[in-house]
Amino acid sequence: MTRRLILSCLACAACAGAGCWFPDIDARIQDSDSLEDFGAVMSIRGIAGSSVAEVVAVFSDARGFATDLEDGRVVAIGGVALDPVGGLGVYSATIPANATYVVTVTDPTRGVQTTQIDAVDDVTITQPAAGETVSLSGFSLQWLGRDSSLDVVLTLSETIFGDEKRREFGPEPDAGGYTFDADDLSIFQQGANLLISVTRIRTQEHINGFGSATLTAEHTQSQTNLPGP
Repeated sequence: MTRRLILSCLACAACAGAGCWFPDIDARIQDSDSLEDFGAVMSIRGIAGSSVAEVVAVFSDARGFATDLEDGRVVAIGGVALDPVGGLGVYSATIPANATYVVTVTDPTRGVQTTQIDAVDDVTITQPAAGETVSLSGFSLQWLGRDSSLDVVLTLSETIFGDEKRREFGPEPDAGGYTFDADDLSIFQQGANLLISVTRIRTQEHINGFGSATLTAEHTQSQTNLPGP
């Protein structure tokens, strides 16, 4: 056992300045000077009609392994600190919905850095009208506020006898509309409401304080329609 530990220490000394991973030891030894060696993927998700937004973030170390924040490092949105939620490196928070969000990264080795991202405006679906019958042979979905700087994800879902059927389309640049054909709608059937959701996404490829990061602000509008022939 002593010989094994000595060999491990020698190997770690050989790769000083980087994290070391030993397949036969259930532990990862990290050597990270600051969050600027870390990566982050963070999403701020708003829903139409809600006064709050949900934040989900995943942090990773310099080798791409999921990792928790330690040593006094704190990430907050609008003054609300993100908390771990069970999975390694996974954090979340519920924050007030706002027109602009400020991400604050506190690292004892680098101080405090901030990043700002604008929220995505409400989506107004103009076609089909909520509650209207839509044809499973194909129909057109349209919304106001087309913005090609944003991406859009469209979600269709239907629950029958407790079984949810779901399809997603995108992300694609926001074109203000999409036409579904029969193949797109083939898994759905008449007899239950069809939930239509439009999610528009703003993306920034940086968060100050992290070496690499993706920050998104999302906003979702949903309505129900009746599937028809």
